[in-house]
Amino acid sequence: MAATLALLLAAVWAWRDWAALSALRLPDTDDVMRLQQIRDWLGGQGFGDLAQHRLGAAGMEMHWSRLPDLVPGAIIALLTPVAGAHAAELVAVSAPVSVIVAALAYPASALFLPGRIDHHGLQLVLLLVLVRAVIGSGGWRSGAAAGGASVASLVVGMETAPFLALGGGVLVLRWIADGAGERLRLLGYGAALVGGLALAALLFRTSGWSVATCDAFAAPLWRAAQVAAVAPLALALVARGMKTPRARLITAFVVVDVAVVAALALSPACLSPYGGVDPLLERLWLGRVAEAQPLFAAPLDHAIGYVGLALAGLAATVWQWRRTRDTG
Repeated sequence: MAATLALLLAAVWAWRDWAALSALRLPDTDDVMRLQQIRDWLGGQGFGDLAQHRLGAAGMEMHWSRLPDLVPGAIIALLTPVAGAHAAELVAVSAPVSVIVAALAYPASALFLPGRIDHHGLQLVLLLVLVRAVIGSGGWRSGAAAGGASVASLVVGMETAPFLALGGGVLVLRWIADGAGERLRLLGYGAALVGGLALAALLFRTSGWSVATCDAFAAPLWRAAQVAAVAPLALALVARGMKTPRARLITAFVVVDVAVVAALALSPACLSPYGGVDPLLERLWLGRVAEAQPLFAAPLDHAIGYVGLALAGLAATVWQWRRTRDTG
């Protein structure tokens, strides 16, 4: 039934939006910019060069990542010789798989609708991988999946960093409660974080790598994340002989605190990701960007849109947990 409904919704969406989609008029300006970034890359711009050279005399360095470009870029590159550039791009922005995912996600999220090729949909998928790895059965594989998803999400963008930290915190708490049973999961998580971040720094180093900002996967964020990633790995390796939750709690408190202080000392820009924005630009532009405002400063309808789904999910989680506990 779910698959049938998904296919039906996918067909309706494709029909409803076909006039705009067929002309590549995408739902959001970020989707258009993503498509242009892919075009520039396929047109010869360097893999690590994410600057938009048509903006300003010296171009403008983008804070995005090349990772979300890979799949649509591959589709366009493969289909262009066969179907032409326009048809290839049309398939890339409205691929059948993504449309079906959109139908399954509706109405909780519209980030997977046809034409939505911005990176937020990918971030949601990676968060789901993290959640599944955190709440599922233990073992180094689930830990490695959590670490890999966290690294990929950081490479894509900083928006999900608080959720990634929360996922890591849950893994540490599970290890505190059950040291022997959760050690391998924490070990896999820490190893995947450290190794994945090192690999990502080689593969996704951009032309803006050395810019002193913390709103993109560049040197400041990478240094902070790499130092923080050592904490779970150290806990799994060094504290394996600790028998009591109290001892593990004290050790975790010390190790995590040291890691956080060291990370911020190495990357002070991460204390204020938008600290480098000119005050005039802050007043005229950033202060008017809804998603960059504090939650309680947003209009009520916007605030509900931001956190309503999360609160509903939290309520459902608590209900399911209590139901499972009561039924044994």
